[in-house]
Amino acid sequence: MSQDEKETGSQLSQGSSSGDSQNEFLTPKQFRHKKVNFLRNTDMTKSPSFMVPASPTMKRLGYGTGVGVYLMERSPRASGEVRSPWAIKKISKLRKDTKLFERRLEFEAEILRNLTHPNIIGYRAFGNPTTDVTFLAMEKASKSLFDLIEDRVEELTPDGVSPFPALKIFRVAVDVAQALHYLHEEKKLIHGDLKSGNVLVFGDFDAVKLCDFGVARKIKDDGLVDGLYVGTEIWNPMEVVLANRGQKKYPVTAKVDIYPYALTLHEMISLKIPHFNTAEEDYGESMGDNDNSQSESSYDEHAFDEALGRQLGKRPTLPDFAFDESYNTILGVFYVCSNENPQDRPTAEEILSMLSENETNIGKD
Repeated sequence: MSQDEKETGSQLSQGSSSGDSQNEFLTPKQFRHKKVNFLRNTDMTKSPSFMVPASPTMKRLGYGTGVGVYLMERSPRASGEVRSPWAIKKISKLRKDTKLFERRLEFEAEILRNLTHPNIIGYRAFGNPTTDVTFLAMEKASKSLFDLIEDRVEELTPDGVSPFPALKIFRVAVDVAQALHYLHEEKKLIHGDLKSGNVLVFGDFDAVKLCDFGVARKIKDDGLVDGLYVGTEIWNPMEVVLANRGQKKYPVTAKVDIYPYALTLHEMISLKIPHFNTAEEDYGESMGDNDNSQSESSYDEHAFDEALGRQLGKRPTLPDFAFDESYNTILGVFYVCSNENPQDRPTAEEILSMLSENETNIGKD
């Protein structure tokens, strides 16, 4: 069994809150099968005719490592009542390591089923009712924040810099902070992979919800994160960057979600992936900063990766843009949440206090 499988299996058993004392006498494998059957039976028996169409017949909403997310339109009830569509996360059949991704999807379903919050995507069903493809069904959002950032970039001229209006960034900041506060304080969990791609937007920023809990981790009684933090490298905080390099300078706590929270706001401000601009400048300087060094034939991937690695965990630079006063609160929250030292970052509760105190200073859409 790989380290990833051990981590996922361990977290699946620890993350459960629906078991009883009989679980103490089950082997890890027996416990896992019990949880998977529970997830499937509680949802699928309510709808015995429930069928998940084949992937090619559904519109793809997005994709991630080893999985695809598809739109499933549901037929009206017998009474004529219209039913809302679902987002279906399925494992790619092309993956050789499908068992690992099945375990991750099972783990995510178990986590999501136990979360109830207006700023966390709603769990709908989990199972394998028709084929050998495991799936997780969730409520469907309008778009991901990443998609909206891409849409905004396409609307601008190549040299244009135009952050989202302060009010829309503020709405994302509040809703995501509320979700993190619920996770950290009530559920004792970290999200573990916060970024624009895992933030879903409903309507015109009417509601914002967190999704993708496949690498969530428990927070232990001592405040430390239980297990390995996975995340996505570009958004990793300094304590994780250093730990991955064998340097355990800072503890990994719930503050590990606060740094990528700041970088998610930065994405809405800069319309770019964090750190890339600075890394490109660093790379250009190291290569002599001439036109030939930027050509495709002379591109040195290793040198660029090194330049990018030097930026990880740091506060990304802001774009050269004349921000008006409506952005002051957003920029202040970004600044304090992107501190390298996790002890200097606020908690989600403190972020909400900062946002609440300055809500009247935010402009219009």
